[in-house]
Amino acid sequence: MNDAFIHLVLWHFIADFFFQTREMSEQKYLPTKSGFKWCTIHVIVYTTIISVGTSNFSMLFIAGIFFPHWIIDRYSLAAKWMKFIGRDNLFYSIDPLQKSFGAVIYVVMDQILHILCLKILLGFL
Repeated sequence: MNDAFIHLVLWHFIADFFFQTREMSEQKYLPTKSGFKWCTIHVIVYTTIISVGTSNFSMLFIAGIFFPHWIIDRYSLAAKWMKFIGRDNLFYSIDPLQKSFGAVIYVVMDQILHILCLKILLGFL
């Protein structure tokens, strides 16, 4: 793995976890104007932090960071994948262990999608 990718992934985690408020994370996927607004705010903050952290301000880089992240978060693609593989039942389980396991699967899948997009972006730069 090259240093540029590791650096990009580090800034991804900082931006996605340390700068995403509770309201952003709870609202961004809702099919409302508020959901659209919070997803967009989150991804603007996310993109800004990554651009500053990596000192890359090219429009291709910014677009390559912004749009895939917005699509993944806005449409909750990790949840759609869990439904596709038949694991979305974990979200609704009354068993706290299964519900927690579902949350872990969701977060891991979400991060895999984001990191895969970052890897593809680096291939274009």
